[in-house]
Amino acid sequence: RAQFEMCKLKRLVLGTHRYHNVGIDYNPHCPGAYRWLCEQMRESVSDEGTERIYISRADAERRHITNESDVLEVLDNFGFERVTLAGKPFSEQVRTVAGAETILSLHGAGLVHFLWADEPTVIEIVPDTYPRPAFFCLAQVLGLDYAPVMAETTDDSVPPKERDVFVDVEQLREVLNQIRI
Repeated sequence: RAQFEMCKLKRLVLGTHRYHNVGIDYNPHCPGAYRWLCEQMRESVSDEGTERIYISRADAERRHITNESDVLEVLDNFGFERVTLAGKPFSEQVRTVAGAETILSLHGAGLVHFLWADEPTVIEIVPDTYPRPAFFCLAQVLGLDYAPVMAETTDDSVPPKERDVFVDVEQLREVLNQIRI
């Protein structure tokens, strides 16, 4: 169950958000607004995180990495720290990623936290039955380095966007080597 954190705001700015995944246009419509939001969040927190983080979904109800122990073994060799964000107050989630130079995660809402880091490299594990370029487009418009790692979905009995995935650890290692982590 989600926990909510109360915040007292000095100023609240709300903008209209256009759903940017209409048709084939995944590009954010207002890059300046994303940049502004990123800057505001970074200014409001002190980072407590590590340089390289892997946002795990091990504590989630669905969409797991079935061979996460193998993935963690590879990531450990590259200096990644495994973090979970579910159930944490938003401010703690932001602090966790704010100091990251590299953020790796399975495609999903948790990956949007790369916005709070200062120019991180974004590595997205992309399910083969649900490839959506939203995070690539967002990283591109913000001028960030981005690398996908394709993953094979499992269990055809559930909808494509809810399936667990299997990550080819050799492909993951190759991507990490290519981006010189």
